[in-house]
Order: sequence, then structure tokens, then C-alpha cells
Amino acid sequence: MAVSQSSRYQRHRTAIVVDRAGRRQVAIMRRVPTAQRVRVLDALWQESDRVDTLAGRYVGSPLRWWAVAELNPGVLDWTRPAPGSPVMIPRGLA
Repeated sequence: MAVSQSSRYQRHRTAIVVDRAGRRQVAIMRRVPTAQRVRVLDALWQESDRVDTLAGRYVGSPLRWWAVAELNPGVLDWTRPAPGSPVMIPRGLA
């Protein structure tokens, strides 16, 4: 299974698993998180913000919205964060 180059799972291994119905499926295997340093921009969420447009502006691609989401685990619904909420935006990702 090819994983998109813009996917947050691009470096994860895949494996064949059997689902509840007995069908073979390709699964993305979970990696153990490793400590890393990330430069961030501290921002306040604005009414007009969208996580994909912030990613496009600061991370380089709207498809990398997940990089913003991973740094902000307290935001459970990116369709409606409260205006004024603090948001960390990663800087300098390759």
C-alpha cells in the first residue's frame, strides 16, 4: 500500500491484518512517539481561521494540517475552535 507523501503516516510501516469479517486489509502500524524539538509560532485562533489554511501559510501545504493538530491535542474539533484560543503552529518542517 502506498501512503501519500503528504500523509502524517508516510514513515509508518504497513502490515496485512484480518478484519472481523475475515477479510485481509492493509493497516498502518502505529509508531511509538519520540521526543523531538519543534520550533513553534504561538498564535490566537481567529474567527476566520481554518487549520488547513494555517498549515498552508506556515507549514508549506494545506495537506499538512495534521502537523498543526498534533501540536494542539486539546483542540478536539478543528471545525470550531473558540476565537482567542491559543494555538501552536510548527515552523521549519521539511
